[in-house]
Amino acid sequence: LDLVTFTGDFAEEVWTTGSCVNQMHGDNACQVDRYQMCALQTVPSSEAWEMIHCNFQYQSCLKVDEATDTSHPNCYKDYIQQFCTESFATSTTHEELSTCQASDESEQWMMDSATATTEATGNVPLWVLIDDVEVSDYSSGTDSWADDVLAAICDAA
Repeated sequence: LDLVTFTGDFAEEVWTTGSCVNQMHGDNACQVDRYQMCALQTVPSSEAWEMIHCNFQYQSCLKVDEATDTSHPNCYKDYIQQFCTESFATSTTHEELSTCQASDESEQWMMDSATATTEATGNVPLWVLIDDVEVSDYSSGTDSWADDVLAAICDAA
C-alpha cells in the first residue's frame, strides 16, 4: 500500500447535506463510514487501509451494536472497530477514532468526500478510479474485479 497514494471517497449523497440518513445501510454504516474517514485523515495510509480491510472482513458484525450470536460473542460494531484499530491502525487508538467520528471535523470530511464523489461520478456508484481511469466492471465477480484493480495499480506504478 505504500507503493501508491491511495485515497477514497464515500459515495453516499446524504453526506452532501451534512447529515447521514442512510436508509440503505442504517445508522451503524454511517458511524463506521465516519470512523473509517477519521482513520484515513489521521493515520498513515497503509494503516488506515489495513484497518478498513479488516472492517470489511467483519462487515456483518459492524451492523449490530451488541452480539446476538452466542457462538460469536465478539461480533458487534464496537468490538470489531477496536480489534481492527488495535491490530492495524497502531498509531492511533479506538478511543481517538471514536471521538473523531463524533466530531464536526469528521462531518466536514464526509461532506467534502461526498461532494468529490458526486463531482467525479454524478453520484452513480463507482468502485475505483486509478489515475483517473474507472475500474468498475465487476460483472464477472468481485475477485475478477479485484484482479483488474491490482493490475491497474501495478500498471500505474
